[in-house]
Amino acid sequence: MFFENLPTLYKWAQPKGTNTASGIPNPLDGTLALTQATSDPSLIHWLCRKSGGFFVENPKSNATKYQRLVPTISRVVKQFADLLSLIAHAASDSEITDDEAREAIYGMPYVEWKEKYQERASDAQMQKFEETKPLHAEISGHN
Repeated sequence: MFFENLPTLYKWAQPKGTNTASGIPNPLDGTLALTQATSDPSLIHWLCRKSGGFFVENPKSNATKYQRLVPTISRVVKQFADLLSLIAHAASDSEITDDEAREAIYGMPYVEWKEKYQERASDAQMQKFEETKPLHAEISGHN
């Protein structure tokens, strides 16, 4: 084990300036100061390897690349907020109607989704559907 004195380890985890520190300096603070003073992260890499892990530096920031994410993230957050609103509305009466469920799944009223995305079935598909209609009724319990 790296360190067996748990009370001291606990004290090291306390925020500075809380008057709870034991007076024993945290060796990781020294490691950080040494790394910052030398601009050499090899001590951190070594410590990570000794602890059975590894160290990966954060990539350099490229603001323009991240600025492109903002509209996408905003859109996802709005969709999620809309979904939560729909769920809250449905939960208010403890019942979710078929229309509410479809809107939650398709992200818009089902009629609107069908108009936008559903293509007309081919003649072969319609013929197969007609041939298997009794099976559909049996599976859905409508026979």
